[in-house]
Amino acid sequence: MSGARMVALNGFGRIGSSIYTQSGQTRGFRIAAINDLGPRMELSTGVEHLQIKKPELLPWKRLGIDYVVEATGAKRKRKAALSHLEAGASRVIVTSAMAKRRESADFNVIFGINHKDFVPEKHRIISALSCTSTCLAPVLQTLRQFSIQSGNVTVFHGYNPEVKDTEFSRTAKGEPEVQPDGTLLYPYRSGVVDNLRTIMPWLTDDFSSRGFFDPRLRNIRLDLRIALEKETDQGKISSAFYSALQNKRRIMIMHPTADRIGDLNLNEKPFSSVPDITTLKLRGRDLSMSVWGNNVWGYSRGIMDILGYIARVDA
Repeated sequence: MSGARMVALNGFGRIGSSIYTQSGQTRGFRIAAINDLGPRMELSTGVEHLQIKKPELLPWKRLGIDYVVEATGAKRKRKAALSHLEAGASRVIVTSAMAKRRESADFNVIFGINHKDFVPEKHRIISALSCTSTCLAPVLQTLRQFSIQSGNVTVFHGYNPEVKDTEFSRTAKGEPEVQPDGTLLYPYRSGVVDNLRTIMPWLTDDFSSRGFFDPRLRNIRLDLRIALEKETDQGKISSAFYSALQNKRRIMIMHPTADRIGDLNLNEKPFSSVPDITTLKLRGRDLSMSVWGNNVWGYSRGIMDILGYIARVDA
């Protein structure tokens, strides 16, 4: 392959539209087509708008599409991803964790964590896991040097109208299958730790997660409780997070001297993970802290980083 990679977006909801909006800030690929069943849209010159329901009928070969971003949120099985390849695309990037995580995708990836493990000859169906996975992974990767023994994370996921169709089927065991009325917390089975074990096999079986949809939030907040194997100094942990700013994990630190970022101010920020150092507490071996994440803009930027890296490798 040579030249800029041609990318098609299948689905133009929150993630697809965010990738399209930000795509002018990247090199190595360009958006050439959007397939969405909604109303006709005003698009940039050279971007074709398709309204085709069956992926196998999409004209990826005719349009010269290299990569498809599967952003509908509904097509999470390998068969659905394969249909894009059969239609002429070279690779598919799915913007969610796929069903049967280990078997469905050729490669589960979070940029800044394991993107350099990409093997062009083997990895055609690629999963970008989830926004919560992308938020939690840089934090756990940073804390790994302190030897995580066990832990749990509680996910508070902002509620929005699209969640109702795609995520509320994951209501926690024993809880009624209900739809939110916008006023209460609703539990769901969070798969964030299971997702991360596919790329972080060192995570112990004693690490768990649970989730709540929270109508008060527009983004994500993670509350972490971790037991380390041995005692350490809180200053060393803080320093480790500041060191993480030097790599490409899309971390921004919320610290005591900064303005409080809060949930609403994370909108349209490129960071997928914002550890709140002001909440960091260490008592013996027990660590607790909160982490913020942008479940649309920051997650989309991570997907664009993946696209850019793959395009450079394929060049």
